Amino acid sequence: MYKKGQVSNFDLVIAMSIFIFILFVMVGTWDEISRKIYHYEDRRSTYYKGLDITDILIKTTGNPTNWDRLDTIDSSTVFAIGFASKPNVLDEDKIEKFESLEYGEMKDILGLSKEDFNLVIHNIGGSDEILLYSFGDGLNKSHVRIDRYAILDEDLVRLSLKLYY
Repeated sequence: MYKKGQVSNFDLVIAMSIFIFILFVMVGTWDEISRKIYHYEDRRSTYYKGLDITDILIKTTGNPTNWDRLDTIDSSTVFAIGFASKPNVLDEDKIEKFESLEYGEMKDILGLSKEDFNLVIHNIGGSDEILLYSFGDGLNKSHVRIDRYAILDEDLVRLSLKLYY
């Protein structure tokens, strides 16, 4: 016979099961949200790093300004690579000197430590798009892409940087 206010063992087991199920769902949801936030922040910081790199490449001559004439180009002699002769006007000699560097040297000078990169320059001034230069590795990882436009030899070019993180 039942008395008022008593809880059976079966009711207690059901209530505890529902509570544990809800707890597991909340922990799983929290973990997924944390992963998405981390991925978003990583993508956002990589994107801003790419914006900074492309700004320096197309708007500055580099540091030192005559870095393309140095015998040794590494992170101790060149502090910033710039392709510009003046803002948004690229110097082909600087691009070709950069092309002669090893991939690791390119990464160091661009200030990339954990990210890989792919940098391409297309001539888009004519009716067809023509690949002029390609640097770095094209990997199948998550990446951000930054496109910038400039002038090279009086033609409009698109500089596309992909940073893989």
